[in-house]
Amino acid sequence: MLTPLCNAETLAGRDANTFIKQLHQHPWLHASSDQRDWKCWLQQAGLNGLRSDRNQHFPTLDLATSAAARGFGIVVGDINLACNELDNGRLLAPMPLHVKTGNQYFLQTSEKRHNECLVAFTEFLLAQ
Repeated sequence: MLTPLCNAETLAGRDANTFIKQLHQHPWLHASSDQRDWKCWLQQAGLNGLRSDRNQHFPTLDLATSAAARGFGIVVGDINLACNELDNGRLLAPMPLHVKTGNQYFLQTSEKRHNECLVAFTEFLLAQ
């Protein structure tokens, strides 16, 4: 689930409506050169025409999220992957809209090798 994430100083006490009106004034942090996470969130938020003149690209979502936690801008990040930062207050999710990307994770194993740890891990993931 994707949503904009930022630190408390970037949010600076703004409510969601004010935040969305001022969203284009902040640097947008991207984990891909095609800006797919921002595009996905903006489209589902009905904000297709909104753009930022200040964009920073990072090689991974982890680095972009870390930059947002340090106040370098706003990242559209996965709330499930950022749960620790959200729980400890390093990041805030000011917008109520969380969107699905349609992306999936896959775990591929070999039937030729039996590994009890891998079996337990797979069972854990399937139970989630």
